[in-house]
Amino acid sequence: MRRALPLAALAAAALALPASAAQPTPPSNCVTAIHPASTAPATCTTLGESPVISGATPTRSLQLVVVSGAATATLACGGDPQPSVTVTLTKPGVASGYVEGGGFCWVTVTADAPNTTAVASNTWGYVFE
Repeated sequence: MRRALPLAALAAAALALPASAAQPTPPSNCVTAIHPASTAPATCTTLGESPVISGATPTRSLQLVVVSGAATATLACGGDPQPSVTVTLTKPGVASGYVEGGGFCWVTVTADAPNTTAVASNTWGYVFE
C-alpha cells in the first residue's frame, strides 16, 4: 500500500539535512480564485518539475474550496502521458485529487452556478512506496 507524505513532514526532513547537502529548489505552487463578479474561469500555472527523491513518485495535488455556489477545478500537467484530474462541488465544501508525476502544470477553476466564490490550489508532494 502506498501512502502520501504530507508536505510539512517532507519540509521538516529537508531542514534536518546538513548544510553541505545539496537541496533542490522545489517547483512553485499556485492558487487561483473566482468570486461572484467573475465572468471567466481563473487559472494559474506552476513552474517546473518536482525534485527527484529515490523511492518516491512526485505528485501534484489539487484542492477546491467552494464558499458559495458551485465550481469545477481541473489540474492538468505537461508530459507524456499528460496527467490530469478534475473535481466538482455542487455546494460549499472541499474536494481534492492528485496526479502522479506532473512537471509544468496549470489549474483552472470555473463557476458552475451564479454568485460562486471558490479557490483552487495546486501543491507538490510525493507518494512513497
